[in-house]
Amino acid sequence: MDPVEQNILRSPSLESQQKIRTTCCDHPRRVNAPVDCEYAETGIRFRHLPGNICLSCRDIYIPNLTANTGLSQSIADCLSGDPSGLVILKSRPRNTQEKEEIYTDDFHPAYLDIGFGENGGLVVENVKAGWNWNLYEALLPDQGFELRERLANLELKAEGRLVPSLVYDTPLHPRSIQIELTTRCNLSCAYCTNKDLEVQSDISLDSLNHLFDQIDFSQVDNVDFTGLGEPVLHKKLPDIIREVKLRGSHGNIRVVTNGTVLTPSRIKSICEAGITSIAFSIDSMNEERFAKSRGGAKLKKVMENLEALVAYRNEHDLRDLEIKIKAVLIDNPYQEAEALLQTSARLGIEKPHFSCLDNRAVVQDNYKEPWLKDEWSAQGSPEFLFWVEKRWHELNDVVKKSKPNISVPNLAAGFMNPMLYPSDKLCRWAVDAVFISSSGDMISCCEQMIDIPRQYRGSLVTKNLYQLWQDDLLWSYRLPLSLGVPPKACVGCNWAPVGPVL
Repeated sequence: MDPVEQNILRSPSLESQQKIRTTCCDHPRRVNAPVDCEYAETGIRFRHLPGNICLSCRDIYIPNLTANTGLSQSIADCLSGDPSGLVILKSRPRNTQEKEEIYTDDFHPAYLDIGFGENGGLVVENVKAGWNWNLYEALLPDQGFELRERLANLELKAEGRLVPSLVYDTPLHPRSIQIELTTRCNLSCAYCTNKDLEVQSDISLDSLNHLFDQIDFSQVDNVDFTGLGEPVLHKKLPDIIREVKLRGSHGNIRVVTNGTVLTPSRIKSICEAGITSIAFSIDSMNEERFAKSRGGAKLKKVMENLEALVAYRNEHDLRDLEIKIKAVLIDNPYQEAEALLQTSARLGIEKPHFSCLDNRAVVQDNYKEPWLKDEWSAQGSPEFLFWVEKRWHELNDVVKKSKPNISVPNLAAGFMNPMLYPSDKLCRWAVDAVFISSSGDMISCCEQMIDIPRQYRGSLVTKNLYQLWQDDLLWSYRLPLSLGVPPKACVGCNWAPVGPVL
């Protein structure tokens, strides 16, 4: 065996992990899981080592490793000046005053994570380089001197830190954030648990600013104001939108409203503040059915406000303002969807977003009537979604040009190689999204905001979002979901894996 290969893959620090006891705590819940071994001092990482993890005490174990000749060859090739075996896994902007030739209009200062071997099994992190953000190409200074020097001096004698591979394979900070500004609502929808909340109030601007201090908005692509309350009822909503923009948000700032209180004056104030998307919750274009599902609300009033918003967008040429209908299809999905698609096409707004009621077992008792139908699921049956797309194109004669669908990690975090992305079947709340309640406490997802009493997973009052994402939220639901062990509150959700319940 090559000495370099043996030193890397069978180092004492890795082999010593075998000594960890298999009975790690009083109530072990061990599952097989891919594990990374980090060496912070050298900036080296081994990815996806075979291991197992205890979800109770967070103990991590990996067995003996076998040598990988492909990895050793990739390193040897790099040291000899052949970069063909390298892969760029991540790129992050780097602020610098250095006047080096490689930094041109095309190549900008960056830190690169460079992988070696099959699927980037060994990673050299934070290598200084030039990076082309359009072509995803790198230019290493001095013929890659820093990279080759770090590889040539690779000695992993110190104890490495074992972490779940999910930490590196997903963004290090949530990209999408849902924030509940208020638990007050002017409606009493039949399938909503707002009426069961003990306290219904707005979060104060001072309290919200404290929560905002805990969030790195430069790492966030989407900020959504939603929740069990009606966001537009919060009198400071325009100020809140401005505050988010001032704190570095570069992406979408969106609000979901029941539409009953979005008057022309409120439309003007939140549009001037910089809102980028407004979604109206309209389940049916039938007045009786709408009133039944939306607690007696008047469809006519909601449509007047929607049409006023469309007129304001047209009058002020707000081409980047997205307007859409979000519908919970309770019954007759094709019939309801047809009417909503026609209405959206007539108004010249975006394609509606369709979903069904929460499928989770823990919420079924909340439905006093047989609302939930089996005709399509929260993920959407392929047949229904195909029909929606086809029908939308027919109503608009030609396919409408829409904004480019940029993958979430590419904006805030820089570049992440697609080989890092988890399976499309993995719930997005495990990958890049969080829900923040009006108290500053974290809830697993927007579905579970209706669970009363609420089950909180950590708080922004005491920790920043970066810490919560990689600690409380990681171990309470992100990691279990990725390993096929759904928390109890997730059971029945179509995005939850089918497996033993946590």
